[in-house]
Amino acid sequence: MNGLQRAPRPVPLFLGLQCLFGGQIQQVGWGTTAFGMVFALVFGSAINLPKEIGLRGELATVQGVVRNHRETNATVNDTEVVEYLVEYQVEGTTFLDTCYTTGYEWDPGETVSVEYPVKRPSWGRAVGSRASTFPAWTLLLVGIFPAIGLLLALPGFRKGLKSRSLLSRGKVARGTLVSKEPTNDSINESTVYELTFRFTPEGARREFTTVARTHLTEHLEDDEQEALLYDSRFPSDAVLMDNLPGKAQVGSDGRLQGGSFWGAVGVLILPGLSVLLTTLTVLVMMPDV
Repeated sequence: MNGLQRAPRPVPLFLGLQCLFGGQIQQVGWGTTAFGMVFALVFGSAINLPKEIGLRGELATVQGVVRNHRETNATVNDTEVVEYLVEYQVEGTTFLDTCYTTGYEWDPGETVSVEYPVKRPSWGRAVGSRASTFPAWTLLLVGIFPAIGLLLALPGFRKGLKSRSLLSRGKVARGTLVSKEPTNDSINESTVYELTFRFTPEGARREFTTVARTHLTEHLEDDEQEALLYDSRFPSDAVLMDNLPGKAQVGSDGRLQGGSFWGAVGVLILPGLSVLLTTLTVLVMMPDV
């Protein structure tokens, strides 16, 4: 490690990607997000979000007629959701729009009161119905899993950003293990430990510590001192080389090495799937935009 190229140093693409998106907890978070977004996509496709929002603004009411109804394949509390086609006029212009109820409310030909946004009269619904197949609050329920996933993934991503930055600009030091404590967490039935290392930055008059959390403790206990990188401005921001995803190493020329194509692909699958499903969900919920 003493021969590591001076900062700022280039970080291999695949190593950088594995640092950004690697780590067990972050991957679990992205997996949970992707899993939850599957349900968000399914239910979101049955919710017209712009129309739901529009019908919560300033509304006007006219008389209209139910032209048709049909049963959907959806149910709420084991009751069939029914779609209605309503016809109404606003200032001489005739509009047709759909609305939904849980269970039957009206028959074709029946007169109903229709409410619509003053600024968007084409969005109408019979008073007492809703704009989408499922109530808008359904999004809150299906959003629980993606929210939990992001709470797990984003801290890991922020940690990855710091690690990537230290690979590029960090200064080299060696740390000595001073404590090893088990946590209440586990990965693959292996206990996660907190290992505290003490090191002295170059030119510093006092020692600093950095903590690594891992269930693969053997990688941080195989040397008398472990190589680490620290921020010269804030030495407490440090990362142990052997605790980084991608197996970062120093080549004979002092350049960083490590990471692999398939390793980078592996850590990008779940974040990419999460982004794709989120994008599709947003698109299907906004058909009129």
